[in-house]
Amino acid sequence: MKDTKVTVDTGTFIRFWLVILGFAGVIGFVWLAQGPLVIVAISFFLALVLNRPVSWLARHLPGKSRAFATLVAYLMILAIIILVFFNVVPVFVKQLANFLGDFPHIVESLQKNTLWLGDFLAKYNLTNQYHDWLNGLQKEAASAAGAIGGSFVGLLNGLVGATVNSIFVAVLTFLMLIEGPAWEEKYWRLAYTDDKKRKRHQAVARKISNVVTGYMSGQITVALISATLTAIAVVILSLIFGFELSLAWPAWTIIFVMTFVPMFGAIIGGGVVTLLLLIYSWPAALIYLAYFIVEQQIENNLIAPHIQSKKLNLSALVILIAILLGLNVGGLLGALVAIPVAGSLVVLAKEAFHARRRRKAQADSVVLELDIDDGAAPVFDVGRDFIKIRLPKFLRREK
Repeated sequence: MKDTKVTVDTGTFIRFWLVILGFAGVIGFVWLAQGPLVIVAISFFLALVLNRPVSWLARHLPGKSRAFATLVAYLMILAIIILVFFNVVPVFVKQLANFLGDFPHIVESLQKNTLWLGDFLAKYNLTNQYHDWLNGLQKEAASAAGAIGGSFVGLLNGLVGATVNSIFVAVLTFLMLIEGPAWEEKYWRLAYTDDKKRKRHQAVARKISNVVTGYMSGQITVALISATLTAIAVVILSLIFGFELSLAWPAWTIIFVMTFVPMFGAIIGGGVVTLLLLIYSWPAALIYLAYFIVEQQIENNLIAPHIQSKKLNLSALVILIAILLGLNVGGLLGALVAIPVAGSLVVLAKEAFHARRRRKAQADSVVLELDIDDGAAPVFDVGRDFIKIRLPKFLRREK
């Protein structure tokens, strides 16, 4: 058996390693720049979400300026944030002031109610053990306070970083909303010379944009349902336990806004509402907490997947799988984009399937051939679209 010798020219060898180094460079760049890339990705997602409202405002506002429409949209979002702030914070401030005013009476009541404890400890010779326990508890509290101080510095640094990143996201989103249509028009004009192919890919891009818009409209529907159910529950509890009925509006606002925060948003919103109720009545807070846990299970496993499946034309099973994968793979960001990414992948898969069917139909379009050679009988192969006849050489007109 002869040995087979494979020779590779120098150009092919260099190109191979250049491709490998290029892939390694791209992976390294993505790894090193993952923070800024995440900010850009979040900004792009928010620009897709706000693109349709901004376009609507630009068409209907005087001057039809997209920059002015984007500014108006930002001011509306800021107004919503201020509305939430002034609905929630005054309630906490008022109750904190009431607690500080009643604090001396609370201390006096505790002192009166704990006199029996000293008699009980003296009777059973447990006073020394009790003081030792108190001293140990004070030492642990001191060490915990030091740890909290260090954690507070880290928390402050994280808060400053989050604020700076939020400013970057807001500015990038603003610029994307203003310059996005112009960049999109330049891309479609320069990247495609085939009009038919460009129109087909533009249709796919519009479908993906509709997926993101449908996802946000579905989230708004889910938020409205969850917030309304919470407000109804708070109204019923206020009638039973006799606290202020106006607490229903801050509770509605908190749940509605926090539903848009992925993964932990609903939990944080429910926790804040529970704390609000705890200030007024601890039985009401416990009842609401139990209700909220049950409501979240129903919402996350039945209501939200059903609504998103209708909005995105996806099955509830696909949506649940997407949420699970996004949560475990990408954490907070993965949970944020899991459903839109799943919808976009379904759109791309359908387009790839249709493109394959189109290519197959074009390949089958030459369907009839007539071959006359050496007296053989002609062969007919009938297809669907059109008929092409190939004549033998002696019947063809020579040029």
